[in-house]
Amino acid sequence: MTGAENFPLPLVGRGRGGGLQRTKPHRAGYSLLEVLLAVSLIALAGTIAVPSLINSLERREARLALSALQTGMTGLRYRAVLAATPLEIAPEEMSAAFPGLPEGWRVTADAPLHISAGGLCDGNTLLTLVSPDQRLWRRRPAAHDCALE
Repeated sequence: MTGAENFPLPLVGRGRGGGLQRTKPHRAGYSLLEVLLAVSLIALAGTIAVPSLINSLERREARLALSALQTGMTGLRYRAVLAATPLEIAPEEMSAAFPGLPEGWRVTADAPLHISAGGLCDGNTLLTLVSPDQRLWRRRPAAHDCALE
């Protein structure tokens, strides 16, 4: 007896011919190829998802601003009706007439906005909502109820 049978070595195994053969050690972790593949898949997903997320946030902010503009138009109508006097808002005073706009947004107009004492708009003024990055949304108040078209 050589004593090898009593104390087996972990890295040694029996080969086909019955002789001792060194086995491969088990390595923990990931190979460089696996890590690079995972990183590239994450980068690809981010490249696709980030622009979509940014556009979604911009559309949400635009909806909030358009809602604030419509709410402001309703407030101006009520003010004209309650005071029983017509309102005229000059183009340079347009942003001040809509205080509920999100920060950085402003309103411009091509002509003064006229609201009658009965709460009717003239329908001739084109309102332009300008975002902080200078995107434009144009709306014309409807003549009958000042709703934005």
